[in-house]
Amino acid sequence: MVLTTLGCAAPNVNTDPNVVANKDYYLTALKFAKQGDASAQYNLAMMYQLGKSVPQDSAQARSWYRKAAEQGHTSAQFTLGNIYYLGNGESPRVLWRLFGLSNFGRIQVG
Repeated sequence: MVLTTLGCAAPNVNTDPNVVANKDYYLTALKFAKQGDASAQYNLAMMYQLGKSVPQDSAQARSWYRKAAEQGHTSAQFTLGNIYYLGNGESPRVLWRLFGLSNFGRIQVG
């Protein structure tokens, strides 16, 4: 199941399908994501979730969503929460650990 959250994306996230599907955009997003940029991490997660510029890979999508969510990226938190809520994520034990991500924007992952 593909969960689409393009309508809920943060204002600084480029969700134009023509841009998101561009390989150069992927490489640039990857560079910044590896440097810890939460918006770039969210963009990579979307690309992996939707199969834009990269093969569709839900495990990679979850990984990048989690990295962005742990930095307080609200769209990533929302999307990751929906993925877990729909049963497309990890075990319930991990869910409780990640519960703090939505606690008024404070991160309590330990």
